[in-house]
Amino acid sequence: MIHRRAAIGLAALPFAPAWAFPDRSVLIVDGYPAGGGIDIVARRLSRELQRDWARPVIVENRSGANGTLAAIGVARASPDGYTLFMGNINTVVLAPLVLRGVDGAKASNFTPVSMVASQSHVVVVRKDAPIADIAGLVAAARARPGGVTYGSTGPGSVQHLAAALFAKRAGIEMQHVPYRGSAPALADLMAGTIDVIFEGIIPASPFLQSAQIRPLALAVTTPAQVAALAVPTLEELGYVPMNMTSWWVLLAPRGLAAGLREAIAEAVQKALRQPDFVSFANGLGVVRGEGLVGNALEEVIRGETAKYQELIATMGVLAE
Repeated sequence: MIHRRAAIGLAALPFAPAWAFPDRSVLIVDGYPAGGGIDIVARRLSRELQRDWARPVIVENRSGANGTLAAIGVARASPDGYTLFMGNINTVVLAPLVLRGVDGAKASNFTPVSMVASQSHVVVVRKDAPIADIAGLVAAARARPGGVTYGSTGPGSVQHLAAALFAKRAGIEMQHVPYRGSAPALADLMAGTIDVIFEGIIPASPFLQSAQIRPLALAVTTPAQVAALAVPTLEELGYVPMNMTSWWVLLAPRGLAAGLREAIAEAVQKALRQPDFVSFANGLGVVRGEGLVGNALEEVIRGETAKYQELIATMGVLAE
């Protein structure tokens, strides 16, 4: 889980740019379709930044290959602060560990600006599914090895790895069905095309509230997230905890000037403290990325990369 840390030097900007940034519109690129967790967070953030900067902050969706196509494109952009990338753990950490030919999406190709938020994942099925609980999911998979299907936002995503790790530890076999994002995966879940998703709280929340899907358990948890969903954790149900979350981070092309990096990070941190964003996060049990900038943020990304590199090697997930 990503923990909150004390803010690091946001008030002091010794290398602040001489000009007023921004003096024109800013583009935030999102590597997934509209309606997914990262898209919702990006648009919430852009709204706050637009208020603060009094300039348009545009979110553009460029989906494909678990967000890596968009990431590679932004990494090649000018490091002037006007083209930013809303990255997530799937795109900048996990996909480069699993997929071939996407090294250009690695976090090392960017200047990390600020953590935005992190979320837990909830195990969900459609409302009329015959699977009533986690025990029922395990029983169904044992009765039909490979017959139970689970969706994800792509190979190497948290949804993919969480489900694969759960299956491995439970001694069952489930079939992976990758999608371009959470929205199409959830649509197919509700249509009965797939059986289960280890989905993030944010994209799952509207469908949980409308009772179109049902939660079986919370895959990874903080106390706030348990309260928000009122469902047990996998650990409480007797399964080994996974300690897997999704997080979203604002990135710039590598080479962004230090003063500009700090100025944008200050604006993001200010946005995270605004009442509308706080209410949004608290309502879903999402953890805001307060204080995670500069060295602290780079340490988080390095730690997550090392953790998942070891986990993927242990699980035997091969590059696709």
